[in-house]
Amino acid sequence: MRVTLSAAAPVIGITGSASTPESAAEYANAAAGAFIAYGDAHRGETGVRVASMSSADAPDRPTTPNLPLSLAVGASSGVLLAGLATGARPARKAVGT
Repeated sequence: MRVTLSAAAPVIGITGSASTPESAAEYANAAAGAFIAYGDAHRGETGVRVASMSSADAPDRPTTPNLPLSLAVGASSGVLLAGLATGARPARKAVGT
């Protein structure tokens, strides 16, 4: 589960991850339902009304991981770290000096 907050509006986004798209949507909807039930139970204390704007739908294709992007980021990080390690090494003195 991943929960995100909007800075511009009082909106909470809930994203589910699972082995199947249908399960991911079910997890997100279950989490949203539990949050709404909790909000309703405590509305008298908080004065906040919690409501669903829309339910989660199963995605058409996986959204993560993105293998080409992951490989590119990993390779770039490796090259950068190798360059930093090489540059941070103390200079060797020539033999006989």
